[in-house]
Amino acid sequence: LFTACLTAAILAVVRGLRRDSLYAFAAAGLLMGMASTVRAVAFVLPFVLFLPLVAFLRTRKALRQAAVAVCFSLLISVPWIIRCSLLTGRFVPMTSGSAMLLYIGSRVDWDQRNDGLFYPKLLAMRSGYCILSGDCCNEELVDSDRSISEEAKHNIRENPLRWALSRVYAVRY
Repeated sequence: LFTACLTAAILAVVRGLRRDSLYAFAAAGLLMGMASTVRAVAFVLPFVLFLPLVAFLRTRKALRQAAVAVCFSLLISVPWIIRCSLLTGRFVPMTSGSAMLLYIGSRVDWDQRNDGLFYPKLLAMRSGYCILSGDCCNEELVDSDRSISEEAKHNIRENPLRWALSRVYAVRY
């Protein structure tokens, strides 16, 4: 879905440039907004794609096209950001699942080559079970996310050099 939305958005931008169509830029923005709900990294795409366009072309038309695309992208993204932030009680740009990934990466004592070894360990922890299974109420899920995030930060602070070296080593996996 992410790739389909992103590809369609790029095609819409090309069509918008060729036909001078604000509707195509609106469609591109909506598609980029949809892509950002699938993968949070896409949230910055409208800004990354259209700011250089405006800077390079330096016309009112380019500014208008970029503004339409960004605004339509935000029409999709902002409600999701608000929902996630209200649910957790703190600002969450697009996703709240990153705490688990941070925690896994902070465990320098775990073999990062084989995720089959550390998922059972995560499931044995209440917070890990809650996040991975989703078998908890929203409050407990938010608490688990906060708890595991704090533990990850503690692990990194405990030995930052070892953690940094483990990230370099784990890149190949």
